[in-house]
Amino acid sequence: MAGGFSGAWGYRHELTGLKPLLMRLMPASLLGAVVGALLLLVLPESAFATMCRS
Repeated sequence: MAGGFSGAWGYRHELTGLKPLLMRLMPASLLGAVVGALLLLVLPESAFATMCRS
């Protein structure tokens, strides 16, 4: 998470003018983060072992 914030801060000049796009993408990003965290808590370890083998 710290890397994401520091990367955004480092590229803040390049992001100028992209606020409408970023605001549209932010809900999907937050939803994906929450769903991913919940899956980590709920699914058994074997489910992730299967994914990592492929």
